[in-house]
Amino acid sequence: MRVNTPARRMRHAFALLGVVVLALGAAAPAAMGQSAPHDAERFYSNDPANLPEPQGKPPAAKDAMERDLLEAARLGAHSFYDTSKVPLDTPTPRALNADLPTAPSEDDLRKCLAAAPEAKTAIGWTYNRMFWCQELGFRIAYEKVDLQTGERTYKGTNLIRYQMVVAGTGTQRAVRVFFRPIPGSVSYPDWSVLDDPGSLNLDLVAQCGQESEYCSVAKPSVRKTWGEWNSSGSWVWWDIASHEEASDAPLDKIIFHSWRLRYDGTSLEYPAGGRQTVERPFRCDSATYFNRWGTVFDKGCVLTNVIPHLQYDISDTRVQEVARHIREAQDSPAITWPKESHTKNIPGKWVLTDPEDPQLPDGLHRVLGDSAIAKENTKFKNYACDRNGPYNALTGLPPKTPQQTAEGYQCDEYPFRSSEEGASNSRYDFSVKWVPGSQNGSAGGRLNQQFFFDDRILRIVDEFWVKINN
Repeated sequence: MRVNTPARRMRHAFALLGVVVLALGAAAPAAMGQSAPHDAERFYSNDPANLPEPQGKPPAAKDAMERDLLEAARLGAHSFYDTSKVPLDTPTPRALNADLPTAPSEDDLRKCLAAAPEAKTAIGWTYNRMFWCQELGFRIAYEKVDLQTGERTYKGTNLIRYQMVVAGTGTQRAVRVFFRPIPGSVSYPDWSVLDDPGSLNLDLVAQCGQESEYCSVAKPSVRKTWGEWNSSGSWVWWDIASHEEASDAPLDKIIFHSWRLRYDGTSLEYPAGGRQTVERPFRCDSATYFNRWGTVFDKGCVLTNVIPHLQYDISDTRVQEVARHIREAQDSPAITWPKESHTKNIPGKWVLTDPEDPQLPDGLHRVLGDSAIAKENTKFKNYACDRNGPYNALTGLPPKTPQQTAEGYQCDEYPFRSSEEGASNSRYDFSVKWVPGSQNGSAGGRLNQQFFFDDRILRIVDEFWVKINN
């Protein structure tokens, strides 16, 4: 519970599963050599298709974000955006390649698959807000049914290993779902030598988890024989488009969606059947305030089950003193300026005490630079830096030294001016410190021009955290 202390009141006064055919994940390489699957695990291609039609409206933004962030917290899925590894004066690779690719980055896929064991489970792994990956397998057990007696005769099982990628974008309201079979991974346990299981069909298509009013897939399913899938090794893909006109969100035309892959082993001699992978979330928007290198990126989709983290490195001389200031504010708020009559509580640091039952720590929320909140944040930051308003010579930041004045030091604030939790927020506290002006500008550019853009952080809706590296 936050205490509304005199300083805060004064600020108020001054302010205005999918499926597992056979267990998408259970078909590990060791399992592929097994004979007929256990009855409890079998998927029969002639059973009624387990493919419910997309139903219902998308979830509310607040509920969807909390759901996705809590899942990410349980899994330890963090999208670390390290500002020390990107230049400020040229477009980042993610900015230059903001459109949907015709094939996913092999380097990103390699890093994603190696990042966590979940990449090789039914839920896959969200590497960052623009990249999800999975390497797994599924199997289909084939039976024939005697139309007169209804008796089933098990014939054999087809198994395949594959890789999948989902790519977000900052140029359109869509995500691209990629699928690639691992060449030579198809096997056919239990079939008779007289049968030809490689000639049976395997049909794949990506689907949206909501009704067609909200999203759609224009590209048809891809059908190949098992033998053709086994020898191709090429990516196939589908775009899941989000319909802006269906959004009832007051800001940025936001819609939260989910996607899945449907696979079907229907062939001439075997009745229809199919399954789907575990649904995974994404969000689309039509925000008009993403501008970069002379271009407006007014449509985009991101993957939401990952914790957005902005990183500054103390070893990065371009932002060194700002990074030290943020660390002090997060770890030792009592020693920071301005001084308060209560125990200071400064948000934005990720702290997870119990992964089994995660509670999201207080993060930060973006506000636009020309918003009333940002302007109020500046006003209260200046009060603390200039020792006026609710602050005085004892509680405000001590003046710059002559050397700091000569070297162009500026008053830095944390939480950021462009956050809802900034200096004017009555629920939280803030910190100010004199830092070199060049570093202050560099750190601000990395926040506003890079992190907000590359992770497509929306105003108010998206919560993010700040991590300081040694």
